[in-house]
Amino acid sequence: MEKYLYYQVGEAWLGTYNSETEYRNAAVVQDAAGLSIYRSLKSGNVGHPLTDQEWWFCIIDMSGIKSESDRIAALNEAIANDEVLRVAAETERQNNETARQNAEARRVENESDRQSAETARVTDENLRRGNETNRQLAEQQRAVNEQGRTDAETRRVNAENDRQSAETQRQLNETGRVNAEAARVAQFASDHTRAEADHTRAEGDHATAVTDHNTAGADHTQAAADHTLAEGDHATAVTDHNTAVDDHAQASADHTRAEGDHATAVTDHNTAVDDHAQVQAMNCGLIGLAVDDGELVLTQNAETGTVESGTITEDGDMELVFNV
Repeated sequence: MEKYLYYQVGEAWLGTYNSETEYRNAAVVQDAAGLSIYRSLKSGNVGHPLTDQEWWFCIIDMSGIKSESDRIAALNEAIANDEVLRVAAETERQNNETARQNAEARRVENESDRQSAETARVTDENLRRGNETNRQLAEQQRAVNEQGRTDAETRRVNAENDRQSAETQRQLNETGRVNAEAARVAQFASDHTRAEADHTRAEGDHATAVTDHNTAGADHTQAAADHTLAEGDHATAVTDHNTAVDDHAQASADHTRAEGDHATAVTDHNTAVDDHAQVQAMNCGLIGLAVDDGELVLTQNAETGTVESGTITEDGDMELVFNV
């Protein structure tokens, strides 16, 4: 009579059991008598006897069957039992497959979320890099503006130094002018010397006027530097601009005063020229002069002179008394 063996999907028939053979999970063997069929429960199954239920499961046991009909009935029962096990295993496999598909769906969803998060992260990173680039550009522009402000401040300081130097020179010129005026008063006795002193004072006034004009130019340069500084540093722009306006106004005032000093110098020079001409006209008979008790005594030629006496007043003017 022919024998028919039924296996579950994944089972492998490996013939008669051999204790030295290593069997994998679901390997199917028969005992040495060919009456019982066993399935391996684990991989790495070597040296374990078929009676070890931890490693082997008995699918068919026909060792106690005597008649052929009993054997067939037992075989059919074993097949039915094995079918039940197969169905249960298939159900478990389907459940596992459903669980796997659900897990895969969750994995896909998680992967989608991860990709969305990664996209958002990349977007945020790009935004951060853009912001960092903008920050670096802004920092570079700030450094350029700061350098411009520093350069403008340097120019303003240089202009201020020039203005102070011009002011010092103007003061020196003014001192020279005052000294020249003092010398003119001290030497007022000699109209010729006074005329030369007036001329010197006129030249000093002219130099003062030129210096004042240069001071006005330096103030104007300072105002321009302050204006440039205002462009570089908006925070101090208003103050520097107002300072520039004040300096410009002072420069205009200095320039106006310089023009007035220049006009005065021209007038003094013309006066000196007139005085010099008057002295030349009066000096025709002058022999000598002396100071006696605050009075200037002029000695005239008896034949040509008509001057009786001369006096220097508190205002620095000379009073001459003539014989009539």
